[in-house]
Amino acid sequence: RMQAQLLSCGLSTFQSPRCVGSAAMLKYIVVKISLLALLTCQNAGQTLVIKAAQAQGSHPDSVVVMLVAEIVKCVVSLMLFFAFEADQQWIQHFSPAAGRKSLKLVPIAAVFAMQNQLLFIGVHNLEPPAFQALNQLKIITAGIFSVILLRKPLSSLQWVALGMLASGAALVQMEGSMCGGQKTSGDSSTVTGLQAVCASATLSGMAGCYTELMLKTEKIPVWLQSATVAAASCVILTVFVLQRVYSSPEPEAFFHGFVAMTWAVVFML
Repeated sequence: RMQAQLLSCGLSTFQSPRCVGSAAMLKYIVVKISLLALLTCQNAGQTLVIKAAQAQGSHPDSVVVMLVAEIVKCVVSLMLFFAFEADQQWIQHFSPAAGRKSLKLVPIAAVFAMQNQLLFIGVHNLEPPAFQALNQLKIITAGIFSVILLRKPLSSLQWVALGMLASGAALVQMEGSMCGGQKTSGDSSTVTGLQAVCASATLSGMAGCYTELMLKTEKIPVWLQSATVAAASCVILTVFVLQRVYSSPEPEAFFHGFVAMTWAVVFML
């Protein structure tokens, strides 16, 4: 979610290079390339950081990890809202009318919570290269949902590109099946990982397009919307954490299983 927010906020700050001078055009290009590079590194490094944390003995409750990550997102998003988006009438965004608009973001929060849980399941059950390749299916689902929800037509070339991406993901799975079949060690399962990645990609595409739809229709500032979704996610995840605490005969400490690399995972989610 933060990837989409960062890209949208960064690019919307600048005019199209067709409409500005050479200095502003250069600034636009530099910011665009920097954001894309940052998002690429974040997307590629997420899986590796989770695997590295597991290798260091990090086995915390994934729901707790997600809750901490959402708290961090909420705080960071509010700071960015007040730093870059808030004006003299910022208080209007916290009125009862704005609160009713924000309720429309609660389903997004639930979807993102499920998506992150599926991400942990996928990473646990698939090798990093396979997971990373299959995770790109979210680009396909984003393209499909952009047509359904945003009414954005895709050109023939874009459909061909999505088809090639889907073919590549299918080849990765076929190669894994032919080379090693299903994993049998512990509770790892290639089929479970594949199902989790496909479900996560579908939810990611749907939630991303719905978020963009809310940005366009409800006119909620980008970072305030991100903070609202994170706050709603915190409430949802807190309910699950409390349910696990009260249902367990010997509840563990809140940060049980956290190591240094776990905090890297928190900031990468």
